[in-house]
Amino acid sequence: MKKTRKIISLLLSILIIMTSVPLMAVESFAADVVRSGTTGECTWTLDSDGVLTISGNGQMY
Repeated sequence: MKKTRKIISLLLSILIIMTSVPLMAVESFAADVVRSGTTGECTWTLDSDGVLTISGNGQMY
């Protein structure tokens, strides 16, 4: 009975460690701004993923 409990305890410990490892390795990377500027009331940025973001107030030409 004691041997069975030790084996179950060991297996559960290994299972907990194995399921926790991927959570520790997760990192998030934000895209770096490659270029940015302003034109009139508009502000624009181009990031390293190729996403162009345009923002501003009022009319944008």
